[in-house]
Amino acid sequence: MVSKNVQVAVRVRPLSELEVSQHGNIIVTVQSDTIRVKGFDRNFVYDRCLSNLETEEGHTQEDVYNAIGKELTQHALEGFNTCILAYGQTGSGKTYTMMGDQGAEQTEEGKGIIPRMCSDLFGQLELQTEQEKTASTKCEVSFFEIYNERVNCLLSAEVRGG
Repeated sequence: MVSKNVQVAVRVRPLSELEVSQHGNIIVTVQSDTIRVKGFDRNFVYDRCLSNLETEEGHTQEDVYNAIGKELTQHALEGFNTCILAYGQTGSGKTYTMMGDQGAEQTEEGKGIIPRMCSDLFGQLELQTEQEKTASTKCEVSFFEIYNERVNCLLSAEVRGG
């Protein structure tokens, strides 16, 4: 696995129920680290490309964590600051990728990057503490949304808006 300061990964979501009901077409193909959009005469190359299209091998939430989150978790354990920026239109799958299923009971398979990173990070910190008798560890987590030029903390219990 190659380590770089900045990596760009793309996850392509399947058609929504609305798009399917309106007979929408899949116009994106993903092959390895390359995305091709129908109608464009060029390829778009990224560090990682993950797809959930029905016509291709879909990537699970675990696959996404293993491709993106696992390395960041290791860097955090080594004392480095890490960051994931999820960018895209409303409904493009950012929250699903980052948090996972939002139902009352989140399954293990449905967990997104953040719950998996937290579980992995704190599990490994607990092991380190037991093995090395570490006095203390400091971990800071932020989860922000930038929408309409407003920054909201998604970890706060306060009502957002206004």
